[in-house]
Amino acid sequence: HNGYWGLAEFDTPSFATLVAMNLAIEQDVHLRRVAVVNPGSGRLACMLRSRHNARVDLCGRDFLALSASASNLAQNGSAQAEAGKLAVAWPDELEEQAYDMVAEYLDVTPRVDTCALVWAHALRCLKPGGLYLAVASSADMERFEKYKPKGCSLVRSKRKKGWAAQLWRLEG
Repeated sequence: HNGYWGLAEFDTPSFATLVAMNLAIEQDVHLRRVAVVNPGSGRLACMLRSRHNARVDLCGRDFLALSASASNLAQNGSAQAEAGKLAVAWPDELEEQAYDMVAEYLDVTPRVDTCALVWAHALRCLKPGGLYLAVASSADMERFEKYKPKGCSLVRSKRKKGWAAQLWRLEG
């Protein structure tokens, strides 16, 4: 994994990434296609790709983060997995009901409530039975959880040093 000047996690993973990776590792599922929203330098995306041999698509508004993640994914490629051709700015540009998992570092903007919209985008992208992994500060995760729509059940959650990751399954 290469670090990039201007992005977090230059030389070590953040607690947010560690808690998300630990939660994802505990799941004994086969993932064929994954979307990672706001991927940072791509540590979580690379782990999901290498662990599940999945195609990984990237989504986010930070061009440097998308470039770094794509570069790290290409560097960690395998013969069986596609590099993930899709890198888009907005979640509504991701394919509908195409993903076994959507992993998202929540982008929280002060005084702007986007929780319902984030849930709507995630549910639109997931296949029935798909997994949604969200990562945020513990305080932001509590607020985000209150907007959870019907049809999603909590599979597992983890917390570490002020960060929380939660995994939900889309019933259906």
